[in-house]
Amino acid sequence: MIDVRVAQENGRPRVIVEYEVNGVVRPISLTWYTTSDERVMTTVRLNDERALVLASLLETLSPHSYVTLNAVFLGVFQ
Repeated sequence: MIDVRVAQENGRPRVIVEYEVNGVVRPISLTWYTTSDERVMTTVRLNDERALVLASLLETLSPHSYVTLNAVFLGVFQ
């Protein structure tokens, strides 16, 4: 992992994770939203590479092709 930063996009926080694979820098971005019961969440489609990057952040792997993350996992809203 090279960098993790937070930016604002349309009033919502966007977490951008940059990582390197075989000398190529690639980003994953997660835009957070609020559910009707006021939970803050994001959704991202996973492939093997993205799952490994997120696993390094979350210290767990999901067996699904998608996962829903709570912002607390990444320390965005504390």
